[in-house]
Order: sequence, then structure tokens, then C-alpha cells
Amino acid sequence: GIIRFHTAFIENNNLRFANLRVLYQAQKDWGMQLIKANSRYYLAEQPSALHVNYRSYYVGGSFRNLGEPTRVYFPLSEAGKTVVLGEYFVETNLRDAQNNPVIKRFSGETYRINDNPALFTDFRNEYNFRGGVTMTWIDLKSRHPEAQKEGWRLTASQTGVALSHVQGASLRARVIWRNSGNWRRRESETILFQPSLR
Repeated sequence: GIIRFHTAFIENNNLRFANLRVLYQAQKDWGMQLIKANSRYYLAEQPSALHVNYRSYYVGGSFRNLGEPTRVYFPLSEAGKTVVLGEYFVETNLRDAQNNPVIKRFSGETYRINDNPALFTDFRNEYNFRGGVTMTWIDLKSRHPEAQKEGWRLTASQTGVALSHVQGASLRARVIWRNSGNWRRRESETILFQPSLR
């Protein structure tokens, strides 16, 4: 629903720029859940570190060539959430005038993390990695179709890191209720842009 306050009420109670909390009490066969992406995610040096820290990401191909080089991997708890990528660089199979690989720079792109369990990556089975862990991911190819043709690979050659930072951007509200013996579900997602933490 929508809650509206009159201007006089806000001014008389000194509520200008105040944060308000709205509480609902659930009764009988319904409930509400809020699902928020972390405000910031931290770089994991190898895939197994994601199993320990739910606020981490792993850049594909950065440790022993594990993972696809156009993917950024996340713990399963982050599936379906939306993130904003900071500055990142990709090396291509294109060549410049000196026959060096062309490096492309991007920043501020929004991606939704894969939430299809059939597409999760099991590093133990797919890459024979002993410290295996199952992860979900975003793929640069979803926004850049040219990435496949140009052979994109996230690269740290320009600044020492392939991806400077990742910020969470989504807040989803999910309402579940029972109607005539069947469970129903509705979701609404809001994107919350936050100032950069760099």
C-alpha cells in the first residue's frame, strides 16, 4: 500500500529527511519477506573463499583459470539479486596497430545474478577443483553480445584488478499467501543506487 503524510504533519513533527520504519503483523496464511543485496561485495582470490564469506565475488579465470573468463561468481545466497559493477577491463582477441591485444574498459553496469539452479556452477565437477563449491554468476555476455566473437577475458593487466568493486543494488519485497488452498506469491523489486564506496 501507500502511506501519505500531509506536509503540516511532517513539518510539525520534525520528520523532514527522517527514516521511517513500517511494521506489519502477519496473521493466518500469509507472510512477507524482504530480500536485499549487500551494499558491497569483496573480492575473493579463489572460488573456495566464497563458501566462507557470503559477501564475496570471484572473477572467472583469475585463479588457475577456474571459471569462465566473462563471468563474475557469487555465493548461492545472492541468486536473483541485482548488482552494479565498478570499473572493469576485458582483453579481446582484437589487435591494435602495434599488434597488442585491445583492452576495453567499462563501468557502472547493472546485472541480475543468475537464479536458475540448473545453471549454477559446481567447481568440483566442472573444473575438478578440490576446494569445490557451487556458485551462481553474472556473465558479461548477457549485456555485450560481441564478447563471444571478440573472445573477451576479464583482465587485471591495466590496474592490478580486473574488477574494482561490486555494489548491491536491489531490494525485493515478496508476499506469500494462501488462496483457496493454493499458495500464491508476488514480488516487487526496487533498484537502490548508492554512492560509490571507492
